[in-house]
Amino acid sequence: MAKVIILLLLLATWNQLMAQEERETDLYGAWEDRYQEQSELLEQEEDVQDRLYWLQRKLALNRCSEGDLAALEILDPLQLEQFFLYKEQLGDLTSIYELQAIPHFDLFTIQRLLPYVKVGDDFEAYYSWKELFTKGNANITLRLGRTFPKARGFIAEDSISPHYRGDPFKSMLRFRYQLGGYASLNLLVEKDAGEQFIRSGKPDFSSFHLMIGKKGVLKQLIIGDYLVCLGQGLMQWQGMPAGKGNDLLSIKKSSAVLKPYTSPGEFYFYRGAAMTLGKRGYSLTTFFSRRKLDAIMEQDSSAGWRSSIQKTGYHRTILELEREKKLRQITAGASLSYHKRSLFVQANYLLERSATPFKAGNALYQYFKDTSARSQHLGISYQWNFRNLFAYGEYVYMRPGASAFINTCMLSFHAKLQAAILFRSYTPSYTAPHARAFGAQSTVSNETGFYMGLQYQFNKRVKISAYMDLYKFPWLKYRLSIPGAVGTDHMIVFLYQPSKAFMLRCRYKERSFMQDVTSAAHLKEISRFKQGQVRIESSWAWSPAFIMKQRMEVVNLIAANGTKQESWLGYGELRYKQGKLQVQYRFTCYETTEGGSNLYLTQGSSIFNNSLQQFNGRGVQHYLSGSYKINKKVQVWCALQQGKMTDGEGSGSGWDLVPGRNRWTVQWQLKWVL
Repeated sequence: MAKVIILLLLLATWNQLMAQEERETDLYGAWEDRYQEQSELLEQEEDVQDRLYWLQRKLALNRCSEGDLAALEILDPLQLEQFFLYKEQLGDLTSIYELQAIPHFDLFTIQRLLPYVKVGDDFEAYYSWKELFTKGNANITLRLGRTFPKARGFIAEDSISPHYRGDPFKSMLRFRYQLGGYASLNLLVEKDAGEQFIRSGKPDFSSFHLMIGKKGVLKQLIIGDYLVCLGQGLMQWQGMPAGKGNDLLSIKKSSAVLKPYTSPGEFYFYRGAAMTLGKRGYSLTTFFSRRKLDAIMEQDSSAGWRSSIQKTGYHRTILELEREKKLRQITAGASLSYHKRSLFVQANYLLERSATPFKAGNALYQYFKDTSARSQHLGISYQWNFRNLFAYGEYVYMRPGASAFINTCMLSFHAKLQAAILFRSYTPSYTAPHARAFGAQSTVSNETGFYMGLQYQFNKRVKISAYMDLYKFPWLKYRLSIPGAVGTDHMIVFLYQPSKAFMLRCRYKERSFMQDVTSAAHLKEISRFKQGQVRIESSWAWSPAFIMKQRMEVVNLIAANGTKQESWLGYGELRYKQGKLQVQYRFTCYETTEGGSNLYLTQGSSIFNNSLQQFNGRGVQHYLSGSYKINKKVQVWCALQQGKMTDGEGSGSGWDLVPGRNRWTVQWQLKWVL
């Protein structure tokens, strides 16, 4: 009876949610909002591919797991907990309208969630072994792209052959089959610009995986390439990173322990076999990987060692080819977890062994660098929810004096006010090559910090978020020659969204940090810098077919001596979608100063191909893309980008230098649904 009354009350407001014409969700916009804060964008596409799959098949809310729902990366930790608590207390949802009755579910969140989920068809599907690979979705994707004019590495100089051995095309061919969490098959071949597609009878890069899941106690079995994400990333995290961004609750990492790998990136994955078994709240995951990595190798009369692993995956020049697959590395690990109601506990173990040890660095800040060929990590992570309190954390032990831990507490004082407090401590001697955790730097080492954030929803239209992060580097680091240096980050975000069609976001971010500088007398000194950033962006859908976006960003970098450097970037974007046709045009202008702050912009070159573009110097850029669905099975996409610099004589550096002030990039993609 209570659920019937709730449904009648919610029907009055549901019309507001469904008033506008339903259209395909903006995957590119969601991608950009999430990763615009990253200084590195991994070449990974698993998240976008999963969203596209559920856009077509719909995720059944009454029988999905927490991992399935978290993988959409729409709900924050508090919303996930409240969703499953609501189902536990009141039973399965009887209508999609009930989402409005769940605490902390606002209309904006529901609007983002609706395209991927459904209520009904609540029986757990069962597929025979034959049906596992006949009932899913299969497609083939072909992608090509190149830049004009040719980069310096393609041009012969003084009767010397070009340094790049291959053609200037970047290409990829992929076959993908997917049936939710039940089965997955992926075959991929890829080459970068300057590489030969076939060498010694093999593609430059190839990837394969076969995944079977949800067969009794066998939750997942992957043979081939896969990703592993443990805890909060202190030990192991091969997915996309979380961090300080526009959303207060984006600081928490959420991902399944195992995920099949389907992307063209050549480094951030494991190759071997992995398996998850589960029953009655207990889950055990084991994995084994054996790979040959690109590396710079050096050898003396007594021993051999590796100086650095090459993560780019480039095999264009003779030198890059000499470094290909020089280092053999074996990785094995296990994860045992228990999940019951609001408590989740996970114990993790990771072992990594390389054929040769590291080469120790000569710089003083590298004093604590781990040089052994064998490393072990043992950790425990937890997640606990009690009413409006949500806590999680992780502790990892490497060896005596080398450990890392992070603890976070999120509080919901009422539906409008939320707060988060985070404390972290990573010792200088702690290293984990595949770690990717919350922090002020990319490495999980040599850092302690305290983060506090607040988020207040004034009404359905206005929300303000703010955070403060204080951190300290106990030991020296690159370009910082004193121990105990401290820094601060502050940010405040104002969001105004009066309707689904319009959004205005204003943000101010300030960062204070210490760094080595060279004085006029050529002496090294320590100076404190202050960086301020103002960003104003808006989005307006004035009709179901047209969406307009704008952004203006200004960054000021002020040194202790008063020297000021300013960089700025602005763009306007127009998108049109009608029926089978979709067109996007973006105009960007920018100016950065030498030695100042570089500016980054996520360029969604296609729904499967995203890149983080760095702007430096002064210039403008035009970007035009379009896609057309020829029929239900075939979709073609193409893009043209022109960059024009108003100063300098080329873009890029080294052998990637493109001469002249004009740079053109052409990209093309074909997707064929089988």
